Amino acid sequence: MKFTLYLLIFLNLSFCFSQSVVQKYNSLYNRYEFFNESGEMIAYKTYNSLLNQWEIYSTEDNNRKTDYGKYVAPVNLELLARVMAQKQARYDNLSYEQKRRLSQQKAYRNYTNRQNQVTDEFFKFHDKSKKTYSAIVKSGIKNFKENKNKDLKNILTFSDGWYNCFFISEAQSSVEETPKAVNYERCLQVLNGKVINYIGNYNIIYPVINTKSSSSFLTLTIETKLGKQENVLIYAVSDKPLKRVPEFYSGISKIFYTTVQEGSKIDIIIKHKNGYSYLGKISEYWKDETILNCDIEKGVIKVNLPPGEYEYFAFGDTKIWKGEFSLNENDYCHKTKLISN
Repeated sequence: MKFTLYLLIFLNLSFCFSQSVVQKYNSLYNRYEFFNESGEMIAYKTYNSLLNQWEIYSTEDNNRKTDYGKYVAPVNLELLARVMAQKQARYDNLSYEQKRRLSQQKAYRNYTNRQNQVTDEFFKFHDKSKKTYSAIVKSGIKNFKENKNKDLKNILTFSDGWYNCFFISEAQSSVEETPKAVNYERCLQVLNGKVINYIGNYNIIYPVINTKSSSSFLTLTIETKLGKQENVLIYAVSDKPLKRVPEFYSGISKIFYTTVQEGSKIDIIIKHKNGYSYLGKISEYWKDETILNCDIEKGVIKVNLPPGEYEYFAFGDTKIWKGEFSLNENDYCHKTKLISN
């Protein structure tokens, strides 16, 4: 405060008895600036509308570009200490129930804020997976339109080799849309008039244990790596064998599960190469000591994936898990446990 007073007196005397100090108004910064005979700014003053007073700043170092000096602040430390003591005293005088209610309100605000953060982050990744899936559905609809007038060929007459075929299904890009018929290009292998192998999603190969033909569809019964049987409907088959054996992999069962009760669900999204895939929701949680077998079906997210490098993103109500995993050709199944961290 003394420095401020002396500086004001000095400036006023300078204005009265000499022209060594010049005052200029800077409209850009809304302040008055004071310059010496050399044109160097030695001080400036601004109006503090909060305290209703003019405040002086001194330029102790004229070489500074962004920090024009040390602010001489009129801080009343005694008043500040008294106010803080009063606030603490008011809190100390609250009853246990009032303190508990305040704590609950703070915890609820933190919980709500965290929920909003997780939701925003989830939709960033979900939109990416939706974009990937929408492109697949669009391609499937186009294939169906091109194939719907084609006749199903009699595979029993085919020579040995690999053939392109089209798997028929229904898909929708969003829950608001009506499901549409789609065709996804796949491959099958014929040997001695029988279909012995089928290459499905992610280029995973499945042995075919039964084939049933009708006028419209060819039904293949395939067997997964864990012995589960599924039916695949084939809509159209090319009558010309492929010149090369298509690329394929043995499927690896990837399992996600959790020991955390994180709300009612945990959404799982994976990234492989440049594509994102939404796998679904985990709605159950397991005890910490639980050891899951590879043939588990309920209470987990389970999907067949090819070997490679992956990233995963899991979203609960207030928690986010992120990580990486590698699948090797010799893996039978691979598990990721989402734990509290």
